[in-house]
Amino acid sequence: MRMRDLEVEEASGLAQDAFIRQMKRYRKLKGITLGQMAQAIAEVQGADPPGGSLGVDELKRLENGTRLIRGSEGELIAYALGTTVEWLLGSSFSIDAPEELKVPPTAEELEAEAKAMEQRMFQTGARLNVARSQYSRAKEREEEARRQSQWAFMVFDNVSTEMRRLEQQYQYLIGRIDSLRAARGEELIIQTHPVYVDDGE
Repeated sequence: MRMRDLEVEEASGLAQDAFIRQMKRYRKLKGITLGQMAQAIAEVQGADPPGGSLGVDELKRLENGTRLIRGSEGELIAYALGTTVEWLLGSSFSIDAPEELKVPPTAEELEAEAKAMEQRMFQTGARLNVARSQYSRAKEREEEARRQSQWAFMVFDNVSTEMRRLEQQYQYLIGRIDSLRAARGEELIIQTHPVYVDDGE
């Protein structure tokens, strides 16, 4: 991705609106339809059907402000208009730009951009609510997993302690049995573990 494309993609909504405004003005000034733009973009992309990721419907969404530019789409748009991203971005002040592009945004254009911004805010708000809900559920699962982990460790620790106690008792009993057998001259039980020392009980 070219640096200028990245700048357009990462630009604020207002900067993108300005780019789209100049794109729309220049397109109408040159008499280029959205269908022709989509076709030109499809040709450079080698896309089928015509328009690829920037078909007529997507171009309409860009122009009405309900969708922002992504990736190298700024370059594709400029190519379809026979110009460059740099020129479109600076056309409001460019010496060689038509006078129609140097006009400050009209009230109608700003109102349309404001409505588009409201729609994007609504869509972003909806995504924010979904993300907040997902985050909340994830935190709950994380907390539950932490509690389960603590409980499992406690059970493991308790059972391990109980197992060591039983092993000690078992070895103690085997030792006592062997002592009694030895006193009677009987065969001893074979020990695979050391006999624990009697603690005086």
